[in-house]
Amino acid sequence: MNQMYGESLKQQLVPLPLTTSLMLVPLKMRKSNKKQDGAYGYVNFYGISEVDREKFKEKEAFIKLNDTYTQKLYQEYGSSVDRIKECIHAAQVFRLNTNITEMIYEESREAKHFSNIKFNDK
Repeated sequence: MNQMYGESLKQQLVPLPLTTSLMLVPLKMRKSNKKQDGAYGYVNFYGISEVDREKFKEKEAFIKLNDTYTQKLYQEYGSSVDRIKECIHAAQVFRLNTNITEMIYEESREAKHFSNIKFNDK
């Protein structure tokens, strides 16, 4: 599945739409110890409620999940926003490549959720 969406988005780390309520977004969750060290974790797109820029560090951002839990990210604010924005495209590709009829009526569900996320570019 990752390969199918990766080809569509022209990259390796892509959002993974697994069900109508679970789409996993790869975000850099920790500093890498080595060059090939996997530092990415997957977060449910529908749980993201806010994205904040770190005031004094360009390479860090924070996401808030379900308006309660805050997670530090080890990637730039703009990169974080771009990864989250990719969920809209990934959901469209997912709908085209599956026969899940319940997803057809939710065509703009991801766009609506994206517009509800608070982006604080401090």
